[in-house]
Amino acid sequence: MARGKKENRVKISVVIIIMLLLMGGSAAGAYIETGMDEAEKAGAVGYLNSVLNHGGDSTGGTAVFKEAVKSNGLMLAVMGVGCMSVVLFPLAPAVLFYKGMAVGFTSGLIMEGSPGTGIPQCCAALLLQNVIFMSMLGVYCYFTICTAMSVIKCRNRRFRARIYGDNLKLLVLVTGAAGILLCLGAAAEAFINPVLSGII
Repeated sequence: MARGKKENRVKISVVIIIMLLLMGGSAAGAYIETGMDEAEKAGAVGYLNSVLNHGGDSTGGTAVFKEAVKSNGLMLAVMGVGCMSVVLFPLAPAVLFYKGMAVGFTSGLIMEGSPGTGIPQCCAALLLQNVIFMSMLGVYCYFTICTAMSVIKCRNRRFRARIYGDNLKLLVLVTGAAGILLCLGAAAEAFINPVLSGII
């Protein structure tokens, strides 16, 4: 019984780590945005507007969809590499922190560029796809950290190989689900959010 409770505490601690990574990354991204000069902000805002305000048309939406799949898919690939090696597992938390930074930075730009309507604009432009993307990356990070912790605690090399073998099967399932979420999040960013932003 005590062993089960200990395992549950470990899992809860991993969830807390994931939440801290996202919040810390968001805070760091917002801090970086406040330190930019006006010319840098103008360039970043121009690019952001080109992504958010293409009006949901099919041409612009397809380009945004492809870019979202490419960028977030790359993050998944890096996490997958980290999951295959104990030495490289810190890549997964690093990717999650980076994602939080990107969201915090973008939120800061929107809030500063849309005084009075910043919060609704942030929700319309960022909430839907990032709930999906962050959930996807968070689950992947959780799986990677738990796998690494299991291997590190195991002193028997043969059992370590078995842990990797068992988790490889689960990794295939997790990756398949992540691929579906990746496409859903990219579709939300490309075709739904511009419509919401236009309404607000």
